[in-house]
Amino acid sequence: MCRTFLLFLDVGLTVTALYFLLYRSGMATKEGAKVLIILFLPPYALLAGAAPSVLRATLMAGLVMLSTFSKWKVPLTDILSLVALSLLILSPSYLDHLGFQFSFLVTMSLILSFPLLKQTENPLAMSALISFVSQTSILPLQLYYFFEFNPLSLFANLLLVPYFSFFVIPFLMMLLLCSFILPQISLLLSQTLFPPHTNFLSFLETHSNLFDIQWVVGEINRSFIIVCLVLFIIMMRLWIKQKLVFAFAAGVASVGVLMVYSILPYFSPYGRVTMLDVGQGDSFVVELPYRRGVIMIDAAGPPVFTGDESKTAEQIILPYLKSRGIFKLDAIIITHEDTDHSGSVQTLANEMKVGNLVVSLYYPKIETVENVVRIKAGEHLVIGGQDFNLLHPSEDTGDANDNSIVLTATLGGLEWIFTGDASAEIEKLLIKVGSNVNADVLKVGHHGSNTSTSEEWVKHVSPSVALISAGLDNRYGHPHEEVVERLSAQGVVLFSTPDYGAVQYDFSSQRGTFSSFLPYNASRE
Repeated sequence: MCRTFLLFLDVGLTVTALYFLLYRSGMATKEGAKVLIILFLPPYALLAGAAPSVLRATLMAGLVMLSTFSKWKVPLTDILSLVALSLLILSPSYLDHLGFQFSFLVTMSLILSFPLLKQTENPLAMSALISFVSQTSILPLQLYYFFEFNPLSLFANLLLVPYFSFFVIPFLMMLLLCSFILPQISLLLSQTLFPPHTNFLSFLETHSNLFDIQWVVGEINRSFIIVCLVLFIIMMRLWIKQKLVFAFAAGVASVGVLMVYSILPYFSPYGRVTMLDVGQGDSFVVELPYRRGVIMIDAAGPPVFTGDESKTAEQIILPYLKSRGIFKLDAIIITHEDTDHSGSVQTLANEMKVGNLVVSLYYPKIETVENVVRIKAGEHLVIGGQDFNLLHPSEDTGDANDNSIVLTATLGGLEWIFTGDASAEIEKLLIKVGSNVNADVLKVGHHGSNTSTSEEWVKHVSPSVALISAGLDNRYGHPHEEVVERLSAQGVVLFSTPDYGAVQYDFSSQRGTFSSFLPYNASRE
């Protein structure tokens, strides 16, 4: 939001500065200065990146300038509407562009708030009011797309917006002009003033955690969005009319809607198990009824050749968790240390609260994450009243895959078994020692590789449903054909992420339903 508003100010300040420079210096008349500015705006928009917000600001500035040549006063709302229609005719896809939506919504809200802004004389109060209107106007859309917002960002903008709009932007404009006339002085000024500016930004980055308090609301229903927008409009109209008590009540009601929506999961008797579509890796999210606990089993990272280690967490895992209103994981159970099972742990620990990181007794030493719990076969893990029974490992096999945690749990009336990447040798061992491995739902080992899921294992477990998490067209050929045929021969219903995308099991008490969700832009043969 701050960036959108700064772009708005940037164009306005640039146009104003050029106008006074051209007119006051005697280089052009008023009309001449306006014509030069109109000619200057198109290349300026291209140099600024031609994003929808930049195009909106420059087109509005140009139309406002053109309107001054006639005696006919054109309302700013009409100019804004004309710009929006023009951009949409030029490129209808702009309608789905976040910059377009945010920019026009903020600008329209500020235009409609002019009567209120005129009543404010204190510059600090003006800055606060502009920030408040800008943030609250886009809040429903922000929640719709990102599932969270920072209630303290208003206070951060009280410092940042005036600093950038009344110091940084004017100074940079002056420096640019000075570089053409007195380049040595321009260089001296930049060398003198940029170090304090850099130090200030570094200070803000270092202490940003003071303002980093995210309110994770979750995937908000459209009806709630409409209610919030209506309450915002009512609040602003009452505020402009100086009916402050009723305006405050409307604002409180809007916050109340968000609070009610945020606490709904804590009153819901429904739970959910989700196999996320993370590509070639494993990530399962277990949500217990009444939000008694949220447990993640494995946290897949991107392929080892990917430069961005946070990619999977930031693009898949975190958005899903936030869409569910989840801001804390009670536990992350990592079956073994391979990146396709553990690569996102650090990012998750940095971005949200994590109660415990649960690993096997033979997992390598971990120094970057606190609250590490080590477990072995025969132990029970109880989280939020949910019991997880550990079947393996009981000793160090010397192989990461074969050291995978194998655990069982009863969820929604079904027995589940999660096997990590344990091989057929471990499957034989579990059968031999008489472990209770009968289950309704089998998380197929090693992404459907033929090194796991032996015929003996499938018959012994006797699952009704099998889940395979693997990448679409992955280089390993997972799931292997013989594994799929083996499961089909036993009448097992198979859900694999390459074919079905994310798979969910929604349950209440002793009953539940499986469903699948392909990405909206996915094409599957």
